Order: sequence, then structure tokens, then C-alpha cells
Amino acid sequence: MNFFGKIKNFTKAISALEDSINVSKQDYLEIYERNQVLEKEIVERTQELNQANKTILTLQLIWEMMNSSTPLSSVLQKILGSLMSELNYTNCTILRLDESDEVEKCYKCVATTTDSIFVKKIREVAQRPAESYVLPYKEDDIFAQCIKERKVLYTNDFSSILTDAFLDIDPEYIKKIRKPIQSQSMILCPLFAKGKSFGCLVVFSTRQEPQQTELHFLSLFAQQIELAVTITGLFEEVKKQATTDVLTDLYNRRYFENALKNEAERSLRSNLPFSLISLDLDLVSAEAAAD
Repeated sequence: MNFFGKIKNFTKAISALEDSINVSKQDYLEIYERNQVLEKEIVERTQELNQANKTILTLQLIWEMMNSSTPLSSVLQKILGSLMSELNYTNCTILRLDESDEVEKCYKCVATTTDSIFVKKIREVAQRPAESYVLPYKEDDIFAQCIKERKVLYTNDFSSILTDAFLDIDPEYIKKIRKPIQSQSMILCPLFAKGKSFGCLVVFSTRQEPQQTELHFLSLFAQQIELAVTITGLFEEVKKQATTDVLTDLYNRRYFENALKNEAERSLRSNLPFSLISLDLDLVSAEAAAD
């Protein structure tokens, strides 16, 4: 074989080697890209599992508290605290729609995360609890829309809402204390009890736009709050029936005996006397019968 033939064969061998290297390189790149996609999917699935685990633990906490004798306000307070810590919200609040006055309907705070920075700052400057404020009802605002549509909504523009709620606080101060908290969005979940509108669950998030899984969880969470409110309402109704007279709506003998026992025990503990005044009302039976 002459010199040029050897060069030709050598060139062919190099070309074949380059083709082999290119194929291997392409295979390697495909494997690498598949691994990257797989790793990303594993991270996403892990996050979803962690979120699901938090959801289960939080809902379990709600169920345990609902089955205890804890007052509704305390139950809701603990529920909101758990929600804020688990999902890293800056504040969680439950607002109840007060329709006792049709002319001046408003939203009143039933429970809020009192340990959040925003609430603490409001308390400092106003010298009264943030939960003592009321939010005026407006037919066209996001709260009314949330309740009417029975839908979870969110907004990134909620400065005017805070200003309306805290009328006696300088709006510039509200903006000032809002900055370090870094609340980027406000999410609202409608709450209903016994088929009637109760109010809204309001959470403030550092995330600009909530994910669908987060909105779904909040919807489930709101349903548990509705259940807690309904159960408490039924409990209070049964308690009232057991301690009041149906005809006069006055406290009955069972309530009197329990109250007397509690006061006697308190008197013994504090070593202080207590008095019992008895009044005899004439013609009560006749008046009741007439009614």
C-alpha cells in the first residue's frame, strides 16, 4: 500500500472515530438532559409530598381541636397560627360578615395571628388590638366578590383595603410597616356556615402569585374552618336549650344549680363570702300563660 493509501485509510479511521465520539456525545447529552428532567421532577414531587404532609398534619390539628371543649375563638386562633407557620404566611385572619345592621354592614375580626409582625406594629401605634378594627362592607370589593362567587381569589393590590380597615392610622405608616413584612399578595377564601355566608379567611403571602396546589389546600382548610364554626354553633345551641327556659328564654334551674356550685367553690378558694338574693315575683305563671 502506497503512502497516499495509508493516509486515506488513516483519515477514514479518524472520521469513524469522530462519528463514534459524536454519537456517544449525543447519547451522553440525552442521558444528561433526561437526568436533569428527572431530578427536577423528583424535587417537585418531594415538595408536593412535603406540602401534602403539612396539609394532613394541619387538618388533623383542626379535627383534634374541634373535638375538644376549647372555645371557638381559641380553636380558630390555633388554626391560624398553624397555617401561618406551615405555609410561611405573614398574617392569617378570619373576618365575619356582620349583617345585623343592613345600612352599615361590615366585616369584624373573629381571629387573627396576633404574633405576626404586622399585627404587633398596628397594636403599638394604635394602642389597641388590631382585631378590634372593622372593615366597611362594599358591594364591589374583592371580599363581596369572593363570597358571592364562592371562589378563592387573590390580589396584589391591597393597600387601600388596609387603609379602609385602619382609618385612625396614618396610611403612610401602614405602608412603612408593610415593607419589611414583604407581603406580596392577599388570598381570600369564602366561609359559609349552615349554608349562609359567614365571612372570609384572609391570608397575606410573600409570594407574588399563589400556586394551584396552594389555593386547593386553602379551599380544604376553609372547609374545615366552616365545619368548626358549624359544630360550635350547634354546641352553643344545644347548650342554650339545656340551660334556658323555652317559653321565657330565662336561665333554668340546671343553670342556677351549676352557677351556685361554681360561686360556692370560688368563695372557698378565695376565702371570701358571697351573697344569694332570692326574689318572689307574683303572677309570673299567669303572665307566661298569657304569652
